[in-house]
Formats: sequence, C-alpha cells, structure tokens
Amino acid sequence: MKKYRKQYLIIVVSLFLVACILCSCEIARRDIISSSDEPPVLSVDISTDEQSDEAVDDTLKITDISDYEELGLTSDDGRYLFIKAFIEGDTSALEDICGLISGTYDGYKAISIGDYSVFVKDYDVFFSFEITSSELDTLPVGKYTYIVEMDIAIYMRPIKREMPILTPTQTELMKYFTCGYYYEIVDYTTIDSSDKDRYLFGITGYILVTYDNITLEQMQDFALKIFGITDFYPGSNALLIDGVYTIAGYGGSLLGYEFLDETTEKDLTTITIQFYADLGKTIKSHIIEYKMTKNEDIWVFLSSDIIYKAKYKPYLICV
Repeated sequence: MKKYRKQYLIIVVSLFLVACILCSCEIARRDIISSSDEPPVLSVDISTDEQSDEAVDDTLKITDISDYEELGLTSDDGRYLFIKAFIEGDTSALEDICGLISGTYDGYKAISIGDYSVFVKDYDVFFSFEITSSELDTLPVGKYTYIVEMDIAIYMRPIKREMPILTPTQTELMKYFTCGYYYEIVDYTTIDSSDKDRYLFGITGYILVTYDNITLEQMQDFALKIFGITDFYPGSNALLIDGVYTIAGYGGSLLGYEFLDETTEKDLTTITIQFYADLGKTIKSHIIEYKMTKNEDIWVFLSSDIIYKAKYKPYLICV
C-alpha cells in the first residue's frame, strides 16, 4: 500500500509541474491601477525570435490547409480543425473546438493572416503564420510558430516552454489552482451547497499535496489555519490508509495566467495575476489580487479581489 501511496503523490506533483510549464508564469513587475476603467496594457512574452530559433524538421509541410491529409491528419483531427478555423477567421468554430463560451474569440475577427504553413514532427503539429494586422496586444503583427496541442484540450502554444522561477507564495497559489476547481479564495460559508463538495475537493488536494500522510485531525487543523474552514472533512480525492490520509490519483486543473506583481509589507504579501479566457493565453480575462500571510511557517490564504473584471471569466479545465 505504501508503494501506491507514493504513486498517487507522484501523479499530482507531476501535474503540478506540468501546470508550471503550461502556464509559463513570468513575473512582470509593474504598477496596477485599480481605479482605471480599462485594463492595464500588459506585454506578453511571445517573441517571434525566441519561437523561431529552435530547429524544426518541416519536411512534411503544407502551405494550404486543404492538403492536411498529406500530413497524416484526418478530417476530424482537432488540430486540423483548429488551424482551419483560425485561418478562415471562423471564431464560432474555434470556440466550439476549444470548448469556450461564445464570443470569447471575437478579438480574432480583427486579425488578418498572411502566409502560413503547417508541418508535423513526430506527433506534434506545428503552425507557422504571419499576422499582417491585429488589434490584440497578445497577438500583434509579426511571425509566429506554435504547436497546436490536443491532449488535455485543444489550443496553440509557443514552441518553447520553460519552467518559471516562482516565489514561495506563487508556488502555493499555483498548487491551489492545480488541485481544485477554484481560482479565487472564497468564504466557504457563502458557497452554494451544490459547490461545497467541489471546493472541499480542491482544498483536500492542496493540503495533501503540501502535507502528505496526515490524520483527520491534522487535516482539519490545516484547513482551519490555511483557509479558515471549520468542521472540515476531506473530499473524495483523499485516500485513507493505516489511519492517515494521502492524495488519491486524479488529474487536477489547468488554466492560463501570468504573475504580474508581488509586494510584501508587514507580513502581508499581495500577488497580482493576469488570467486568460483561453489556455493559449491570447484573450485576457480578469486581473485578480491575492492576499497571503505566513503563520507558524504555514502560508495562509486571506482573500482575493478582482481589480479588473473582463467580459469573459478565466478558462479553467479539470482533467
């Protein structure tokens, strides 16, 4: 049983590391002005030079998406469908393919695509294209090469994905996002009864990834100290073995975001995060400010406040 206990922990920790890479959370130190009616103009690191400096064997390459079969793709391949819709400017089809709310990709309607090519290396589908006009600061005029993913979800990402360097508070927030269904810090007593189990599921995951092999009493103590939850009882992702709880194997959650700023004053740490309405991080969502503090070497989640509310909520997918 101890062998399985370790395997379960490895699964969730591995997902956490994948989330680190997927989110590409780069810290951009800047001032956030909460009183503005418009979101701050934020630069997103999608340097075309960085994307193009990795040698890619493009022997199997097409310059007309209608020739997709030459790449070994099929008409129902999500990556082909994504590229086709992107080239044609069919935002409704893109939203359906990516599982997004209608209207999320409206910003793409102002994008004009010039030359493009699609090529395959091993199983990966690479999509190179030129944007000749755009109103999106996340996809400005320029040349791009992306990999179109079709594993957890369908989206495009830059070729290079480097593990970000995180502060201790950022690491704890990333674990919180990865382990559950919530991106905000909420008051448990105000959650609808239908959502309480989902919330406790995420809290259970966070506690057990952070403190494995603990008793029920220890879990309840952590839940009270970290999240202010009384009478806590673990969710279905807790595995009871020999009187102690460990994490059960489950996927977790992924979402797109970037850390913008972090400041600490008198033991109170404030972290500002830009969220995205798509995993490709091309459509900006809310900007949220988190408050955390440390008590007896334990990071305490105090609050979260939306300082800029976008039209579309952050896209969160549970796997």
